[in-house]
Amino acid sequence: MRINLTNMEAVRAALDAVNGRATAHTYHMSCQVADVAREAERALARLNLSKSARRGARYVSQSSGNLPKAYKYNAIGTTVTLERGASAWFLVDVTACDIRPGAAPFQRLTLTPDQDAAAVAALRKAYAVA
Repeated sequence: MRINLTNMEAVRAALDAVNGRATAHTYHMSCQVADVAREAERALARLNLSKSARRGARYVSQSSGNLPKAYKYNAIGTTVTLERGASAWFLVDVTACDIRPGAAPFQRLTLTPDQDAAAVAALRKAYAVA
């Protein structure tokens, strides 16, 4: 299911379908997913990838801040997967997850092989080998 992040009602419906009544440690508002998309875009920008080369990158993010270690049980959270289109991010998957007390939230950027090569080339332009 591909949902353009400009369609906030569809994003909210996808989150509601996965979260049920849980809200405390989940992504439960479409603006939170939009924030994840902005962070994903910043991650690509830090790699000096041109905007035309960003299509196909994926970003996975788990909800929740720091769940206190005092929690006795795991909390219900949300994991969202976004994929970069030609000019915007799309929500491609939403799943429920367990969040362990004291564990940091998970975030991962995945690049295509061409994007990896471009990021490495951009990095190598920033230094010289003696």
